[in-house]
Amino acid sequence: APKPKAQRSSPALAFRGIEHRALGIVPFFSGQGRPRVFAHRGGCALGPENTIAAFDRGLAAGADGLELDIQLSADGIAVVCHDQTLDRTTNTTGPVSARTAAELSRVDAGHRFTDDSGQHPFRGKGVYVPTLGEVLERYPDVPIIVEMKPDSEEMGLALAAEVLRANAVDRVCAAGYGLRSLTAAR
Repeated sequence: APKPKAQRSSPALAFRGIEHRALGIVPFFSGQGRPRVFAHRGGCALGPENTIAAFDRGLAAGADGLELDIQLSADGIAVVCHDQTLDRTTNTTGPVSARTAAELSRVDAGHRFTDDSGQHPFRGKGVYVPTLGEVLERYPDVPIIVEMKPDSEEMGLALAAEVLRANAVDRVCAAGYGLRSLTAAR
């Protein structure tokens, strides 16, 4: 007689042949009794995206958590920036990966942000590209979705190191586009 198939104890989803647990069973997203609201890029309509200024404003507006993007600096540090280059969001040009974290802390990440009236309220105000470590330290009780932009082992390892250093395993959800970074982050 054929053996009965084992029953799963919890639901799973398959994507490209790889099983993934449903988000509803991940403690990060459960137990609230309502959907959680995450400030995308920190609240990019409220302040310069992926900066402390935006994160502060997004949380002040009532967000339950933050969503942010990370790239690797030239010295291998996870820095908070969506694009591969600095051109769109700062007063500087070129790849994020060509500058150290210290150099990125000196660029004007508020330079290009405009408010609803077309003004540049953050230009020259000390808004910079923060490190992931700085963000995790500043918001110790805030759930954070971290999207790893490059799909590389180095990216996943850098994320994991910062999350462990900040004792943030239970409040960080790692996201990415490929298996190299996600596998390394585990």
